[in-house]
Amino acid sequence: MERLAWKPYCRPFRTPLQTAHGDWPLREGLIVRLEREGRVGYGEIAPLEDFGTETLVQAVEFLDARAEDDSLEPPPELVCTRFALDCAAGALETAPARPLHVAGLLPAGITAYAALQVLLDKGFTTFKWKIGVEPIEVERALCAELFKLLHGHGILRLDANAGLSREETEAWMAFLEDYPVEYLEQPLPPGEEAFMAALAGRYSVPVALDESLCGPGALERWSGLFPQGPFIVKPALIGRVEDYRAWRAFHPGVRVIYSSVFETAIGIENALRLAALDEHCAEAAGFGTLESFPHEDQLGWHTYGPSLTAGTLDAAACEELWKRL
Repeated sequence: MERLAWKPYCRPFRTPLQTAHGDWPLREGLIVRLEREGRVGYGEIAPLEDFGTETLVQAVEFLDARAEDDSLEPPPELVCTRFALDCAAGALETAPARPLHVAGLLPAGITAYAALQVLLDKGFTTFKWKIGVEPIEVERALCAELFKLLHGHGILRLDANAGLSREETEAWMAFLEDYPVEYLEQPLPPGEEAFMAALAGRYSVPVALDESLCGPGALERWSGLFPQGPFIVKPALIGRVEDYRAWRAFHPGVRVIYSSVFETAIGIENALRLAALDEHCAEAAGFGTLESFPHEDQLGWHTYGPSLTAGTLDAAACEELWKRL
């Protein structure tokens, strides 16, 4: 016998997040609480509809049905719901308390320069900057300045959020040939994987997949075309934990970068635990999202810094966060 409950949340960003698709002012999601045989666990449903996940309405419709019949399993396309329920059921409880390096998240546009200096002073060495927001000439000039500031102190990742054209992507690849960039993340939308792989073969700049990896079978589908990755894995969007870990065990040579989707502390903790279980991953994780929300919303817990450790959020802390909703 199980007892399933859930509560919604709505968190305004400290300032609206600028991406190639426009401004994102609010993060909405659901916290799931599952009580079974005396054990209580928590998960978070944090959809990204632009990535092709389920909507919150679809998630709630399934949870309503599951509350009436606990034998129901989420269909494969409800990837966020599946991950949340797996976490609540204890799928990640064995994760070690392994520290993970964290990449600092830079704001889009001209404010990135000042933000980079602040993060360098705090000890960060890997940084992610979103592009495709300003005209390409403006962004490339600013990018050159970021590389000058970083020289000898760190490495930069660029994320286009699938917002570039083919011509813009090739222009960025040619420009980045002269700089020590770690990778260019998902410059083109899903469906353009073959073109992105061809570009990666012609230039020295790695092309990482992100949006292309959402949905059942996506990781396996693109492992052949991108045998070394890099793959940006957002735990909240992977679906069944057991299936993901089986894929990872079979593809240990793929570079995986674990990344947040702007979750609450419950989602962050579960993402950290999945990353901590991956003995093949030494990449800086994309958890520079913790400072994106005002502290007074009381749905954070982890301290933002150059490293984070799974296990920071225990069962008592999860219960406290649940009561705050």
